[in-house]
Amino acid sequence: MKIKIFLFLLAGIFVIGVIFSKPLITHVKVILFISEQFPQIPAKPLQLLTSVPKQAKIELDSANGKIVADLITPASEKPKPALILAMGVKTQEKDKVILLNFAQTLARLGYAVFWPRLEILDRGVSSLRRFRRLTKIGYLLLVFRLAPQLR
Repeated sequence: MKIKIFLFLLAGIFVIGVIFSKPLITHVKVILFISEQFPQIPAKPLQLLTSVPKQAKIELDSANGKIVADLITPASEKPKPALILAMGVKTQEKDKVILLNFAQTLARLGYAVFWPRLEILDRGVSSLRRFRRLTKIGYLLLVFRLAPQLR
């Protein structure tokens, strides 16, 4: 009788685990992301649990000037969802380090991150006369040009 109850409880735990595995994985990823990004949290388990992401520098030409970009991908070769981290403003050197760390954290969680910047903004120059607004179509063209590198 005790064995039947034990097996029934074990089967119930297994069924609950299968049903809630996807939300559980999502919650774990959120906890790992928060612990990595907030400096007040001293423990950084994501660095211990995942390998260092791959990073590539890319230069593209556009009508608005040269675009410099970082492509940060997880170390695994599996297909991965992609994010475009587009700021559209000049950033200070200290902010570039924070944004790169943010992109690396997302890559450790399984996302490919593309961080494009106009070269003129990357150098810290903000001359609005030198470039026009980038359109969604321009970003889509960038993504399609990079699609082979994301696989």
